[in-house]
Amino acid sequence: MSLKPNKINPDALAWLENFSEELDADPDIIDAMPIENVREELRKMGADVGGFHAKMKKTLEKQVSLSDRLITWISELWEPLWAGQLVTADDIPKQEHSFATEAEGEIKIICDWESQDDDTPAHIHLSWEADFPADTTLWVRFVNPETQEIRYQACLGTDLLGDEIFKSDELGFDPSQEKWAISLMLTEKE
Repeated sequence: MSLKPNKINPDALAWLENFSEELDADPDIIDAMPIENVREELRKMGADVGGFHAKMKKTLEKQVSLSDRLITWISELWEPLWAGQLVTADDIPKQEHSFATEAEGEIKIICDWESQDDDTPAHIHLSWEADFPADTTLWVRFVNPETQEIRYQACLGTDLLGDEIFKSDELGFDPSQEKWAISLMLTEKE
């Protein structure tokens, strides 16, 4: 049994929450409990620890820190029609939006999303066509339009054309059931 974001083993979740509270209270506890013991405890409860580590590595590779980068432009929010509302996949056409940057040019994105089915998690498919300087990196942010909370951000890179699929387990929310909007960002290339 592997842990899925929508089907978390309650015992494993309770153990992780308790462990997090212990870490908050005493950060030195991690030295007393080697990581292999943590993994073993989670395996006993049915967690797919190896799969979790692989997904975490992939997510961390995308989540490059912005703290060392100069942000040169941030777009306004764009909330696609029906984003996060319960409608059938046939009702959601691909949607297109163009963001005009102040000096760099235009970035056109096309997105669609689907709810979870038997084998595929809920996801957002995003493609882009951009015109920005070669020394610039493109980022996407998925934002809760009601609270302005950044739910997920990822580096799309320096390619002027591309597409990416963001699955719900990576996003941390179900794009077919929870409201979301998109904001783009340009940073200076490292």
